[in-house]
Amino acid sequence: MLIRPAALPGIVVLLVAIGCSSDQTPRSVVRSQGCFIAWNAHGNERNRADLAGRGFTIGSVERSFTVGDPASGGSPHKGEGCGYLFHSPTRFVSYTGDWHGDTLIWSNTEGMHGRWTAAQQRTQRDNVRVAADGRVAKR
Repeated sequence: MLIRPAALPGIVVLLVAIGCSSDQTPRSVVRSQGCFIAWNAHGNERNRADLAGRGFTIGSVERSFTVGDPASGGSPHKGEGCGYLFHSPTRFVSYTGDWHGDTLIWSNTEGMHGRWTAAQQRTQRDNVRVAADGRVAKR
């Protein structure tokens, strides 16, 4: 392949941009794979700040298990993770993460949010309270 000298500045910029990029996916490293601990751990600052900005003071933290579509080899994807749901009387936000060894990789960094209903409240098991900084404590 012949590269003309005039094209080099654009290629150099592209290579520098690729080389300087890093994986920005938030992750929390927790030896116990504890969902409660992972929320408050280093690596989850973005989700805690988002939650603190929304003003929710109650919610739940639960371990989750997912089964996905079969992979190309025919066996379904199976994974364990954590689910976080916080709400007010009228609104909610939820976050999720998947365990990869002792690292919880946050898969929903924008927080799914919407309207909270009385029917949802009747079936919700609230087990945490939220501090002003977005950290959680058991109820």
